[in-house]
Amino acid sequence: MNSVEIGKFLSELRKQKGLKQKEVAEAIQVSDKAISRWETGRGVPDVESLQNLSDFYETTINEILAGKHFKETEIKEETDKNVKELVKKSTVLKKHIVSLVCGMVVLLLSIIYLIALITYDPVEEHMMSLEFTEENVDNIYSKLRILEDEGLEYTIEIDTDKERIKIFFDTDTKEYKEWIEKLEGLN
Repeated sequence: MNSVEIGKFLSELRKQKGLKQKEVAEAIQVSDKAISRWETGRGVPDVESLQNLSDFYETTINEILAGKHFKETEIKEETDKNVKELVKKSTVLKKHIVSLVCGMVVLLLSIIYLIALITYDPVEEHMMSLEFTEENVDNIYSKLRILEDEGLEYTIEIDTDKERIKIFFDTDTKEYKEWIEKLEGLN
């Protein structure tokens, strides 16, 4: 399948009909630039355009791809040759598409991972939030004393608008969960 030979053949077919490139383009619904590209060998028609050209010029797709009319004895040989070449090009294209899709998946997963790293705040996982009222100040204070007696490090944040106190633990998740259960059990 030689694009220059295909182009010469398409040009001959058009000239035999006495048509201009623009007239062929309108008939098969492509641009006249596409016709020019094909006829100069700078491109090859896609499958749909090959079918339309075949119908329009009353020739076979195989003859267009071979760039010549066939004798009866040549048809099978040229058909096999053209089909094999199309299958080969299709296989290469599929490999490129698979590589592209794999690359896009890796890129997407990398972006998701980076977003997760940027937004991850490990301190929030080690936090206890308590309602803060005048009635339970002593209760909260006793819980904080228990933490200090056990040598646990923590930071507190008081949100007066929401009447909440947050206790941030500097410890691993398992130990944190055990202390939350103990502290929540105290009234």
